[in-house]
Amino acid sequence: MRKTANQKACKDAGKDPLTENIIPRLPLYSLRHASASILLNSGVPVAVAAKIMGHSVDMFTETYADLLVEATREAAAKAGAFLDAHTTPAAPPTPTPVVPIRRGGPRQHATV
Repeated sequence: MRKTANQKACKDAGKDPLTENIIPRLPLYSLRHASASILLNSGVPVAVAAKIMGHSVDMFTETYADLLVEATREAAAKAGAFLDAHTTPAAPPTPTPVVPIRRGGPRQHATV
């Protein structure tokens, strides 16, 4: 396996990256959360990310809901931009003609 530049530099300096605290120790959950974050922020659909992470979609959205907030905002903005580009503005409403009201009832015609 190919060594990273950090691993090579540590080996050249005679240091172990883990014991020298050059590479931070992270709980596995942090790595899973980071992986989910990378998947979602890369535009991977939730159903696909859930499958990769070994979750049902419901469990995935419940666990990683905080990561979906920004994705939801972006999706709403994209939908709005699509609608703006593909719809014509509504025509202004046609004014209703005003009919004058006559007071005093029907006119009386004079008889000759």
